[in-house]
Amino acid sequence: MRRNSSQSRTSERLGLLASEPLPFGRGDPAPHVVERAAVVAVIGGLALVLGAVLWRGGIGLQALVAGNALTAIAGLVWLGLASGFSAAGAALAAVTVAGLVGLAAAQAATLRP
Repeated sequence: MRRNSSQSRTSERLGLLASEPLPFGRGDPAPHVVERAAVVAVIGGLALVLGAVLWRGGIGLQALVAGNALTAIAGLVWLGLASGFSAAGAALAAVTVAGLVGLAAAQAATLRP
């Protein structure tokens, strides 16, 4: 499958897991493209389920504080140990971790003793 230059630039700019356009309906797709699309779909589905649980108040504030703090720690470890991040990718990961730390701190401040 041949991509034109605008598709290539768009894929590079977006930096998505599925870095190639998904060729559904246009012949036989490459197996790795379908696998990546499946991973993205599963992660998206899990995020929707988590969002529904949070929306209904199914998780207490203490659990949210712990989850956000643990996710921030995991992000710091990942950022520190993983190699191959671009400068933009490292900056995005660092900003995300900082946001999680701030969110966990704000949530912890509202906990009643």
